[in-house]
Amino acid sequence: MKFTNAYQGIKKIFSAEILSLIGSACMIIFAVFGIIAIAGVSTSTDGAVVTGGVGAVVFGLAGGILSLIGLIFILIGTKRASADEPAFGQAFVYIILSLILTVTSTIISSVRPAGIWDDLSTTIANICAMFATIYIINGVQNLAKKLDRPDMVTKGNTYMTMLIIVYVIQIITRVIPVFFGTNAATSNVAGILSLVAEIFSLIVYIVYLVFLGKAKNMLREN
Repeated sequence: MKFTNAYQGIKKIFSAEILSLIGSACMIIFAVFGIIAIAGVSTSTDGAVVTGGVGAVVFGLAGGILSLIGLIFILIGTKRASADEPAFGQAFVYIILSLILTVTSTIISSVRPAGIWDDLSTTIANICAMFATIYIINGVQNLAKKLDRPDMVTKGNTYMTMLIIVYVIQIITRVIPVFFGTNAATSNVAGILSLVAEIFSLIVYIVYLVFLGKAKNMLREN
């Protein structure tokens, strides 16, 4: 195996993305149980309140833990892979920046009403996350060039284009209230764009997982 560090690192990144996907699924189920609990309170149905409350706690906790483990894995993975390819080191830096901005935004939002700062910091955090993923893809492409795998370079370019489209849509949904204010019209536009972004991001996420899986196989075979 020519690039042992990169192989081990990408394995960790792949595992991190799988955990994050499962964590996101848990958070969706968490939201469903939350709705059941709220419906139970409004209709005075004790069973629904208990079921919804317990389900929300279990899946909310599971989602949070899996997301945290995924974050740790991706930090370890990018750091390890950077020993063979510097682009992964850049990804590591942008992940740290995105994490700092997200935590800062969460802390500020907990002590004051959400406003322009919340939208702005989240937008910048999303941009950092986008650059982190771009550098991961670029790192795989650089390794693919060294291993004479032009097919992986082409796949990386395709995914990168899809990724940028998703992030641009997500960023637009965040900046619309900042520049145009919050009203019915802007909320509707932002809501539609957000739905489009969520649907497209799911497709892109699956493509990304396939790409990482192929990258892992490429490194294992060489």
